Amino acid sequence: MGDTSIKFEVVPGKNQKSEYVMACGKHTVRGWCKNKRVGKQLASQKILQLLHPHVKNWGSLLRMYGRESSKMVKQETSDKSVIELQQYAKKNRPNLHILSKLQEEMKRLAAEREETRKKPKMSIVASAQPGGEPLCTVDV
Repeated sequence: MGDTSIKFEVVPGKNQKSEYVMACGKHTVRGWCKNKRVGKQLASQKILQLLHPHVKNWGSLLRMYGRESSKMVKQETSDKSVIELQQYAKKNRPNLHILSKLQEEMKRLAAEREETRKKPKMSIVASAQPGGEPLCTVDV
């Protein structure tokens, strides 16, 4: 599905309404909308309904496709919180709110790095050298 082309077009209609047409692979949907943004949303929802008729609610689709997207949302909220903390800045003084947020992020990053260091590494036993005894065990 990654290389599928998606074509979207809006045809102006009467009374400030437009007809949208979206084609995704072999699926095509049509409908009426008030503006292009709403049309894209409605067309996307209809395409998803065609692709996954067994799914009854949007939460199931999010669980299907949303693992990476939820990480992105968490990252965006983290970035927004830093931006919000900038409002507490005072002239010629350190911003303690941002410094504490930075300290939390550094501790989180250190914990992640520590977890990756604790993963077992493969080491070769000295008897596994060429001409030595056959390799029987690997310390993992």
